[in-house]
Amino acid sequence: MKSAIVIAGTHSGVGKTTIATALMAAYCRRGLTVQSFKVGPDFIDPGFHTIATGRPSRNLDGWMLTKDTNQRIFLDAFATALER
Repeated sequence: MKSAIVIAGTHSGVGKTTIATALMAAYCRRGLTVQSFKVGPDFIDPGFHTIATGRPSRNLDGWMLTKDTNQRIFLDAFATALER
């Protein structure tokens, strides 16, 4: 089954990282393969994601990367998660 979930919030400090990381850990405990992504130039949250999922988290950034590059990063990582 292929699916994706987006966790978004109105601003910093509303709990996006906490909720997202908890969901990742819960899905992994249920035996699902989870591929995490972080939008924006943040290198702390992906560390939490990696610990929760056991897979490297990927950064997607519309300011620093082109749309095509972001799509390629997403699709490549998503595909490797499906192979597991």
